[in-house]
Amino acid sequence: MSIFFLLRRLICWFRGKSVHLRTLVVEEIPDEPNERIIYIYRSGGTAWGLGFLCPCGCEEVIELNLISQTRPCWKIQIRWDTTPTIHPSVWRTVGCRSHFWIRDGIISWVK
Repeated sequence: MSIFFLLRRLICWFRGKSVHLRTLVVEEIPDEPNERIIYIYRSGGTAWGLGFLCPCGCEEVIELNLISQTRPCWKIQIRWDTTPTIHPSVWRTVGCRSHFWIRDGIISWVK
């Protein structure tokens, strides 16, 4: 782990918030995803998953399931201005082990 990575994560943790996130409907996540976009995977009119860069700065892609019949699953609400709220929290159990909420497009770190 680099010093830059640790410093960025520490600053985000103390601030408690990050930049506003927006949503974009796609068939698959781009090769170089934007750190401010949560990509919603949709096929046949049904949203089935989410993909976005981990907000800690580790540059790993987080993918979440939206299909309620499969566990674990998350729910997303999108406001008129495309800012998302995701429930429940996102907790990475491998890699950087980040734990955070996304509410109204803002990252709130679990302390």
